[in-house]
Amino acid sequence: MNGNHKSIAQYNLYAYCDNNPVNSKDDDGDVPTMLAGAIAGATIAGVSELVGQVINNSWSGVDYKKVMIQIAGGAVSGAVMGSGAGFLALFAANTGISATTTLAVDLYDKKNMGDIAWDCVCSGIYGFMSGCYGGEGAQAVKTINGRSGF
Repeated sequence: MNGNHKSIAQYNLYAYCDNNPVNSKDDDGDVPTMLAGAIAGATIAGVSELVGQVINNSWSGVDYKKVMIQIAGGAVSGAVMGSGAGFLALFAANTGISATTTLAVDLYDKKNMGDIAWDCVCSGIYGFMSGCYGGEGAQAVKTINGRSGF
């Protein structure tokens, strides 16, 4: 683009609503970051699960249902991270999402209740820790755009 890069006229101000601001709205501006977070989370979780299964079992041993469970959990987690929610909300959400995704995989694998409980506790702790630093990207974007991140 030529010209003044700080000019607002150079940006598509209605991209967030597919150029239809009359029928679509995003009052708090979270949809773009939530969508980006969901896509990133789903991609990272899905690729991680797929690579792990290929390393352990080869392509012929890939369980695509497990990959889909991880993609769903990653999408929800990424959307929460992209929402710019407060730190306590991120802690709680990531703890629950991580434990729930692990529960789904363990139930699918028909693990015993002791293993399921332990896996969920460990996964919940991991989710809690990821909530400690998650969402900072969305907070920074809102601050850069002149809005409070909280």
